[in-house]
Amino acid sequence: MSSFTMVRSNPPTAGEVALFAHGRLDSYFFSYGDLDLLCASCGFTLFRGLPRLGPDHRLLAECPGCGDFMSATV
Repeated sequence: MSSFTMVRSNPPTAGEVALFAHGRLDSYFFSYGDLDLLCASCGFTLFRGLPRLGPDHRLLAECPGCGDFMSATV
């Protein structure tokens, strides 16, 4: 597994897709990849086992730990 810190981002704008936290302290979980993505604000692991998607895929998500929005290109 590789761990990377995501970048703090603004909330999504109209037409932008984001993952929103449904519960606090619950990671987004994928079982078939090798990436763990961490929140830049609080260090929480947002994603566990995320597959590599390629340079054209921007990921935007609300951190379940602190509520800040994070982005990454994976």
